Amino acid sequence: MKNFFERQDEARRNTKRLIVLFIVAMIGLVVVGYGVALAVLLFASEGGVSPIQPALFGLIVVGTVVIVGGGSLFKIIQLKQGGHVVAESLGGTPLDRNPSDYDEQVLRNVVEEMAIASGVPTPEVYVLEEEGINAFAAGYTVDDAVIGVTRGCMKQLNRAELQGVIAHEYSHILNGDMRLNIRLMGVLNGILLIAILGRTVLRATFYSNMGRRRSNDNDKSKLILLAAGVGLLVVGSVGLLCGRLIKSAVSRQREFLADAAAVQFTRNPKGIGGALKKIGGYEAGSKIEHPKAEESSHLFFSDGVASKLFGSGAFATHPPLDERIQRIDSEFEGEQRTAQSSASDGAGAAQAAGASGFAGGGSSTASSDHSAPKADDVVSQAGALTAEGVDFGAKLRNALPEVLIDAAHEPIGATAIVYGLLISPNAESDSRTDQMEVLSTRVTEAERDEVERLLDDLHDLPHRLRLPLLSIAAPALRDRTSEQHETIHDVVQALVRADNQLTVFEYALETIVRHRLDHIQNPSDDGSRFKRFSQIEDDAVALLSMIAQAGASSNREASEAFRAGIAAFDAVSDPSAHQRVRAHPEQLDDALDRLAQTRPELKQQVIDACARCVLADDDVTDAEADLLMAVAEALSCPIPPFVLHADALSS
Repeated sequence: MKNFFERQDEARRNTKRLIVLFIVAMIGLVVVGYGVALAVLLFASEGGVSPIQPALFGLIVVGTVVIVGGGSLFKIIQLKQGGHVVAESLGGTPLDRNPSDYDEQVLRNVVEEMAIASGVPTPEVYVLEEEGINAFAAGYTVDDAVIGVTRGCMKQLNRAELQGVIAHEYSHILNGDMRLNIRLMGVLNGILLIAILGRTVLRATFYSNMGRRRSNDNDKSKLILLAAGVGLLVVGSVGLLCGRLIKSAVSRQREFLADAAAVQFTRNPKGIGGALKKIGGYEAGSKIEHPKAEESSHLFFSDGVASKLFGSGAFATHPPLDERIQRIDSEFEGEQRTAQSSASDGAGAAQAAGASGFAGGGSSTASSDHSAPKADDVVSQAGALTAEGVDFGAKLRNALPEVLIDAAHEPIGATAIVYGLLISPNAESDSRTDQMEVLSTRVTEAERDEVERLLDDLHDLPHRLRLPLLSIAAPALRDRTSEQHETIHDVVQALVRADNQLTVFEYALETIVRHRLDHIQNPSDDGSRFKRFSQIEDDAVALLSMIAQAGASSNREASEAFRAGIAAFDAVSDPSAHQRVRAHPEQLDDALDRLAQTRPELKQQVIDACARCVLADDDVTDAEADLLMAVAEALSCPIPPFVLHADALSS
């Protein structure tokens, strides 16, 4: 099975494939458009026109490029704001972050558990008031991702089935499908615009004819206009077919892969399999009634706009329902299940796991004895989920105090958590005094009061629960304005530097917050500038030096760890030729920014090198784990906490 980096590379190749398909569709539209325009011209001149019309052909080419290119460019710019634009365009509303409704609370728990399990910030959740059973994921990066779920999905599925659907959507988020899908929306918008223009011309012609007396000349001009409208509609219909074919070519196989991933994530084929069966047996099926459902049809968990013309064969955006079920359940023979309220059904395995105890939620069942992972494990499980990881995510969330979870769901509370995690636990120290002075002069009174309210709970929090809590706080932090994001970043820097020393955890938290806020402001910025090791050699040396220093108790251990890490790069024939240097945080910031712009294959070598450096002594300290998680965040290569912390809460 392909790992995260190979899937990211494949997604990039699919983007290039999408561009090729779009160009082919444009050529087809020009040919059809020329034929239709020529037919209208022949009709207007009563047959006295040559079929070879270079000027007309040039006009059709320019018109197609302007309409299709302009429409696509407009949509692409609109979608650059992130996944929330898609959710809101479909009528979605944000899910209450502290819901009183049982079904909404189950949904929120499932989404947060999987976010913790996969090492990504929790996506914002939107609810679509639709009866059909459906869901989607949209966005450019994990930092601006949203998950949309229909009311029917929440009401009709039990927890295990809902977990299977959400796991399917997380697969799209982690595999790079989400970015490809949102780009597909932008590219195809211009093609759909021709059909809209044709309908507009026909509608205008119809209304202009109502109640008016017309001369023969006027009748003829109206007929020509009518013919032009019909022609545009024909070309637009061809464009719609092309759009459906492109969606099918890009998305159908990805749905099979996401189904298989959902089974792997949950270790429960009856979850996603049961959801698909309920769709087949439910009167509303998976249909989305919103008028903009067509342009987003390839995003949905199941076909939301099925029709006799486009709902099957080569034009279908999703594989047939029976075929999807059979790949999950080989004994399936076509029986469907009647949908019923989720509250009456049994809970899934992860719900039971989420009820078991850890600190803050009962007695601990985690073992403090576990073998350290291998570097290959870190690479193979980056950007991935396992059944053990999903159960682990549920346990971690359950171990968090409710007062902190509730605070993390609110913008002021989430901001206070970021600040509070940096405050010195020693109330009598000069560091604490200086940090509180920063808060008194640079944050609002409400934020300062919230920090003081949460401070004892934050200081009692086991170390390895701190970054998962930050993941739950991500949606609420997104709600803050651009100016507030800048303030958060500045205050975090001031709190870190207030005591004139920098711990690994402080650096890790500052790095994670900085990159998440940057991605919120620029969600579609993902260029790959560097393709060779020689271009990022100094950055890799600085990064590995910092990691080697963080986990070593002597210069000898640091040197051994550094050599183990630098050997991961294929381009290094003599690892001993690279000298370990004393890297400063500012150097590391610049290095991470450059390493984030490398191609997936090179990012894999960077993560592999970092893992080898950390595991040179076959142990993972909290400091090393924090730093490795921060590096993964900066490189957009999420590492599940289960990989590094199988003993969870032993510290």
